[in-house]
Amino acid sequence: MTLSPQRNAGFTLLEILLAVFLFGTVAALIFGFFNGVVDNVQATDKTLSQYQAARTCLMRMVEDFQAIRVTLPPAYSRPEGKDDLDPLRVEAKQEAGGSFTVRFASAAHVDLTGTDRPGLARIRYYVAESFDDPDRLDLFREDTPAFDLFDPEPVRDPVLCPGVESVSFTFVDQDGNTHEEWNSEDAQYGYATPRAVEITLKLAPESEDGEPAAFSTRVNLPAYRDGVSEERR
Repeated sequence: MTLSPQRNAGFTLLEILLAVFLFGTVAALIFGFFNGVVDNVQATDKTLSQYQAARTCLMRMVEDFQAIRVTLPPAYSRPEGKDDLDPLRVEAKQEAGGSFTVRFASAAHVDLTGTDRPGLARIRYYVAESFDDPDRLDLFREDTPAFDLFDPEPVRDPVLCPGVESVSFTFVDQDGNTHEEWNSEDAQYGYATPRAVEITLKLAPESEDGEPAAFSTRVNLPAYRDGVSEERR
């Protein structure tokens, strides 16, 4: 009886190439999926980081505005000149170069000197070039205690929110009308202080083609002064 020769054990070159091709395809799919997951996680982390930064910033401003202090009649009288301005005035105006400044008096003083002195303070928000990165804008918060207004200590204002695109304030008067600026020592505003303020914060995008993340809130002010009549001086 004649026996047929047995086939040698092993793989042909075609089978090996096919296996390598299938392995490469599966590996590419897995790697692509993994990259997608990592990108999604990184994007989520950035979003959460921006949200937390904006939330912290807005909560600080809400606390400041909720502790606002104003001078009420009959203690308040219209100013006779620049040297007679109310120390508790509310001012919001556009500065040179498009920067925006808001100032008011608040009892929400945060002591950074270590002396832990509570009390009334002048709060001022402004956007300026970052100390660390000249290409970045930061939102700063000035907090000058009332007893230091005429002899302030030389301290650097802390950053309230880094990397901002813009910050805008809209003030609401007693009739519900809105104003982009405010001056409680000006007849244009009836020598009144606002009833409410709306804050919109936009954080700068991470990339040039990204969109700024916008956050907003509204604060109904617990203390305010309505219009002062022309007769009251």
